[in-house]
Amino acid sequence: MLIGGEPNKIDEGSGSVVFLWEGEKWYDEFAEIAFVGELMDNLPHEEFLFIRIGEDYDDIEARGSYQCNPHRVRIAREIAAD
Repeated sequence: MLIGGEPNKIDEGSGSVVFLWEGEKWYDEFAEIAFVGELMDNLPHEEFLFIRIGEDYDDIEARGSYQCNPHRVRIAREIAAD
């Protein structure tokens, strides 16, 4: 459930919140997905940061330019070996 869910993280100082959705099909024809897209279209870019990572390696979308970012939300890639 996208809409009405509780934030995963809240920063009291800045008022920043993080919502993390996993396993959602992110297609604009779904009403909740369209709502999130329309919301972002109407927000000033400096007031939010949105990152979506799809199943394919190059399926990444980033929108907004929220600079405060107290939760350090970012895309991180690494090479690991065991």
